[in-house]
Amino acid sequence: NYGSGGSGGSGGSDSYDSSSTTREKSAFEKEYDSRNHLLAMERADYEEYIDWLEGAYKDAYNKGEIELEDFYRYEQEVHEGRKELFQDSIGDIEHKIKALERDPGNETQIINYYNQIISKIDTELAAARARGLNDDDDYVQELLEQKWDYADEIKDIQDEITENAKDAVEELIDYRMDMLKQDLENERDAIGDKLDTLRDF
Repeated sequence: NYGSGGSGGSGGSDSYDSSSTTREKSAFEKEYDSRNHLLAMERADYEEYIDWLEGAYKDAYNKGEIELEDFYRYEQEVHEGRKELFQDSIGDIEHKIKALERDPGNETQIINYYNQIISKIDTELAAARARGLNDDDDYVQELLEQKWDYADEIKDIQDEITENAKDAVEELIDYRMDMLKQDLENERDAIGDKLDTLRDF
C-alpha cells in the first residue's frame, strides 16, 4: 500500500498576503492535487504517479511555476517513492522464495529469484547514482549490503547442493560396495556348496 505524495509544494501551502488574496495555483499544482486525490481514493497507480511527478515537477520549475524549495520537496518525494517501489518489488520476490522454501527440490528456482533481486539492486544502484548519490550515502550502502547478503544466500544454497551431492555419491559408493561384498559372499557360499557336493561323491 502506498500513501499519497502530499509533499505540499507551493500550491499546498497557500497563505494570505497583506492584501488578503491567495495566489492562483499553477497547472502543475492543480494536476498534483488531483493525482494525489486519486491515490488517496485508490483509483490511481503509485508507480505511474511517481513516473509522472519525476518529469512534471522539473518542467514546472523550469516554467517558473514552483520555487526552488518546492523543487527540493518534490525531488525528495520522488526519491522516497522510488525507494518504496523498489523495496516493494523485492518483497514480492522474497514472498515467492519463502513459498518455494516450504518444499525441497526448489533450490535452482530459488537461486534464480535471488539473481533477479541482485539484478534489481544493480539497476537501483545505477538509478541512485544517477540521482547524485554515491557510495558514502546511506541508501547506496544499504543497497550494497542487501546485494552482498543475497549473494551470500546464493552461496549457502550452492554449498548445500554440493554437500548433498557429495553425500549422495558417498551413499551410492557405500551401497555398491555392500552389494559387491554380498555378491562375493554369495559366490563363495555357492562354491562351498559345490565343494561339499563333490566331497559327498
